[in-house]
Amino acid sequence: MALGPPAIPELARRAGQSLGRDLHLFGFNMNLAPVLDVNSNPDNPVIGIRSFGENAAAVGEMGVAYIQGMQGEGVIAVAKHFPGHGDTDSDRTRTTTLPVLAARQGAPRRGGALSVRARVLEGLDAS
Repeated sequence: MALGPPAIPELARRAGQSLGRDLHLFGFNMNLAPVLDVNSNPDNPVIGIRSFGENAAAVGEMGVAYIQGMQGEGVIAVAKHFPGHGDTDSDRTRTTTLPVLAARQGAPRRGGALSVRARVLEGLDAS
């Protein structure tokens, strides 16, 4: 959430473009970013500010803009953890078990996040 909210796609595009330009200058042609998880669980110790926000539509919009900026500089963007890791409450890198996504009563259905995923993956060079 360092770039949102508020969701301003132009800022995300410029951030992706700037990082893409720098990575390209250093000889990198791929970046394992952006994180496209929706930060939907306040107890999540991992995603936090790496997410574009708590709203699936805004995350998708910001993610698309970031990807376009980075790939416009010749650096392949790779979407990470999406969908689902933003809703976990453990850090899989610090345990011997994988996080479990339990359905929470009143939680929004993941269908919205999945439609955002389809939109994002449409323009992604790698996933």
